[in-house]
Amino acid sequence: MKHIVFALSMIVGFSAMASGLGELRGLGTLTASYDQFNGKKTVRKYENCKMAMNLKRSATSLTMDFAVIDCLATNDFFGTYYIKGNKLVDEKGKVKGQVLADGTFQVTEKSSRIVKGTMTEYQFGGGFPPEPGAPGNGGNFPDPRNPHRCVPVVRKNNVELNKVVTYKIKQLEDRTWKVQRATSEDQLAWGSKSGRGGCPGTSYKTKLGSTTDINVILK
Repeated sequence: MKHIVFALSMIVGFSAMASGLGELRGLGTLTASYDQFNGKKTVRKYENCKMAMNLKRSATSLTMDFAVIDCLATNDFFGTYYIKGNKLVDEKGKVKGQVLADGTFQVTEKSSRIVKGTMTEYQFGGGFPPEPGAPGNGGNFPDPRNPHRCVPVVRKNNVELNKVVTYKIKQLEDRTWKVQRATSEDQLAWGSKSGRGGCPGTSYKTKLGSTTDINVILK
């Protein structure tokens, strides 16, 4: 069956936020890659992408209050990670990263959300209207009087969107911070299926993969 897929656009700017927040700021080139349903990828580069961040480091912890990435119109709120040997753990004691041999802090956070909805498909072949007092039959039995009737069938259309964000952070000798942010994220998209036998087509929610990567010196 032929599928026509429409991806939702996602990139807008919010320079005012990146400019007005964050003790540490910097510019970098961000590379973004977006999957397409034909197996290809759309790659974009954003020069002079603004990033603002609050970082605090002590002998026992690393605190990342928040980070704002201007060209992605997004922000991260992570919190405090405690150094346990070469591991980084959150306030619940869960391992979220590690301290590399060169002193780089590497932290990974995973999240997901479910977008709920329904989709209506049309079955070709007809059916009697539901009988009174018998809602369970759904009207989906063959109807010899009208074999070409299009019967709507409502189905759940829930999509789980996953996101993985990894930071690599290192404080340099001049007290600036070298920061790399890499993500793998599902983006909500709309697909459509053509109808058959004169029945209407249907649209449905689905997802497309994406990745981003940015390197910045914050000061």
